[in-house]
Amino acid sequence: MIQDYIHNKKLSASEGLAQFETENIGSIGSDEWKDLLVAAKAFAEIQYDDEDLYPAGKDFCLLCHQPLSKEAKQLIEAYWKFLTSNAEKDLNKIIDKISEQQTELAELDTKVLSDDSVLFDWFSENSEANLKIWTAQIKSVEALRKQIFSFFER
Repeated sequence: MIQDYIHNKKLSASEGLAQFETENIGSIGSDEWKDLLVAAKAFAEIQYDDEDLYPAGKDFCLLCHQPLSKEAKQLIEAYWKFLTSNAEKDLNKIIDKISEQQTELAELDTKVLSDDSVLFDWFSENSEANLKIWTAQIKSVEALRKQIFSFFER
C-alpha cells in the first residue's frame, strides 16, 4: 500500500499539478493546497442545487467576492477536474485504505502474555524456556508494529 501511495502521489502530481504552478503561490500540490480545493469545492456545491453550476455566468469568487474573469473560471474548472481525476481518486482510495490499516494496527492487542495472566503463570512454572521465546516474539511483534507506524507517518 505504501508503494501504491508513493506511485499514485507521483502520478497525481505529474498528471495535473504542473498546470497550476505559479510564482504567485507556493506549495502547489501540498496536502494543505489539496485540502483548500476540497473545501472550496464543497462550499461551492452548497451554494447551488446542481454541483456543476459553479462557476458559471457572472459568478463571483466565493472567497473575495470579486467578479470572476474568464481565466479565473477556467482555473476553477481545472481545479475541479483535477480533484476528480483518476489519479487523484486512486490516491484518495489508497489513503483511505492506509488509514483503515493504521486504525486496525493501533487497535491490535499484543499483550497476549501479560505478567498477571494465567498463561504467564503457567509458563513461569512449567516452561521457562518457552516463556522467554514467547516474550521475545511478542516484543518483536510490538517493535514491528512501531516500525510500520513510522512508515505511515512519512
